[in-house]
Amino acid sequence: MAEREAWYVLETGDVVHPADVSVSEVGRLIHERGLVAMRSADCPMTRNVDPDEMVDLADADGEKQTEEPQKRQYKTRVMKAKR
Repeated sequence: MAEREAWYVLETGDVVHPADVSVSEVGRLIHERGLVAMRSADCPMTRNVDPDEMVDLADADGEKQTEEPQKRQYKTRVMKAKR
């Protein structure tokens, strides 16, 4: 089983990758397909998804899958100590 990721939920109910979301001039999280749904003023609604499953769904819908967003590589003290 693949590791699950937290993706943003749009007001339409669709889920989108966080790398595809930006902040508008008024401070709202936006995506090219709409606004991100909010639980409260400062808490966006998210859903845990399997990224491999989302790729399969996009392929089934006939959408052209774009290049996967680059993942950030965080280095913690523990990771640095293992070197």
